[in-house]
Amino acid sequence: MINQIMEKDIIDIQIEEIKKNGYENTDFSAIENDVLRELIMEDFTVLKFIENPSDKLCSLVFHKTEAMKYIKNPSIETCLTFMKYDLTVLKYIDLTRFTDEQINNMCMETLNGYTNILGIKKIIKHVKNPSYELLKKCVKKYPACIGYIPNPSEELCMMVIKEEPFYISDIVDPTEEIKIYAVSINPGSIVEIKNPGQECINVAREGLYEFLQDLFRNKNYEEQYFEMIICAGLQQEFIEKTMILFNDYFINGNDDLELKDDLFYILDTLGSMMNRGVVERKDDDDDE
Repeated sequence: MINQIMEKDIIDIQIEEIKKNGYENTDFSAIENDVLRELIMEDFTVLKFIENPSDKLCSLVFHKTEAMKYIKNPSIETCLTFMKYDLTVLKYIDLTRFTDEQINNMCMETLNGYTNILGIKKIIKHVKNPSYELLKKCVKKYPACIGYIPNPSEELCMMVIKEEPFYISDIVDPTEEIKIYAVSINPGSIVEIKNPGQECINVAREGLYEFLQDLFRNKNYEEQYFEMIICAGLQQEFIEKTMILFNDYFINGNDDLELKDDLFYILDTLGSMMNRGVVERKDDDDDE
């Protein structure tokens, strides 16, 4: 115990001496690892003055994203250690040092266990030539990142819509086919579609009517709003009113604010219920 205290005192004295002399005047190749470890954990900016710090030394501050700014020529292993903690570190990594294949592989490996979905969009922002497989993995992990992908393919858009039709709001200028696909899965998603075409409106209207019929037939829901409707025996009247609202807004172009609020509340609620599986919808594969 006494020896440990003495060693700690010696290390502290050496660190104070280094600080006194200045990092730029210190030959860090002559400094023992125990001293380097303590100094890096105390002040990671010292990494700027250490020539080729080991992966082990760099990993001491993996949880301090800005530390990457001070590491000269970090190895792939060091980059991965930082990336797996926080992908925002990409802005501090000189990616031009690596090949496209190396960068894509690093990102693919990072995504295997990555849980901070908001950080995934950093890949889209900082990786200049992402592979198609990497983009697919990004949208699978975090569908909303589709909005950050320039000119996403129809396949990527369809992957996102299949996961969550309401994410169509994150797709820039979706094609009519994508809009139709979204409302065919969940007609409530039409509230997120700008300028739906006639076929899209028709598909959503048919799906909405079928969903409402199934809803009241199965009586499988928890929302008090719909409990009140069924207790009052107003199921058919509600369905008819909803379809009138739908036609008035989407087909007749009535942009009355109160009408829109009523209709979008119903569509949002029904859309949420459908997403939770209150009433099952057929998937494309079910017909085969």
